[in-house]
Amino acid sequence: MAQVFSEFHRVLKDDGFLVITCPDLQSLGKFIGENGLSEVAYVSQSGPITAHDILYGYESDLKKGNLYMAHKCGFDAHSMHQKLIEASFSDCASFASVSNFSLWTVARKNAAIDINISDFARLIFSGLTTFKA
Repeated sequence: MAQVFSEFHRVLKDDGFLVITCPDLQSLGKFIGENGLSEVAYVSQSGPITAHDILYGYESDLKKGNLYMAHKCGFDAHSMHQKLIEASFSDCASFASVSNFSLWTVARKNAAIDINISDFARLIFSGLTTFKA
């Protein structure tokens, strides 16, 4: 994963930024502790999504042989921040979606824009209604 983040950093312009969304393992872990792996966490357009689907990949797709859909790693806000800073991003901010266990992160290659990273992230994610700081 470190190589992927380093490559993101390499290809961005100096004033570029990266937006990532992935499962939020912190909120998912809490859900699993309270409900178990097989409990439905939410209902998507594809149907019910269990904690197991979020953690390892949507079982329906995996059963069809789409193994590229399997999740091979995961993050919470802290681990995402660590990996991005290790990859030389200047700063980052994350927000967790309370409705579908997703983590939204923005990272800047350089702090070239004179705005606090959390405020910058709020501008980018302003269209989302399900995130919390």
